[in-house]
Amino acid sequence: MGFFRLILWAIIIYFIYLFYRHVFKKLPPRDQTKVSGKPEKDSLNLSDYDVEDAKFEDLDED
Repeated sequence: MGFFRLILWAIIIYFIYLFYRHVFKKLPPRDQTKVSGKPEKDSLNLSDYDVEDAKFEDLDED
């Protein structure tokens, strides 16, 4: 009877192992986003003529 219980517990533990392996398996990697369309040939130009300084005002803390 003891050997039968040992086999039964081994089968139960094996099924629990299979369940956890199925539930917590690694997710497949996501497909990379595919970009379509024509590329823009104009590059971003941040020369001194295009950039302006922001104007700030001091606030009175009363």
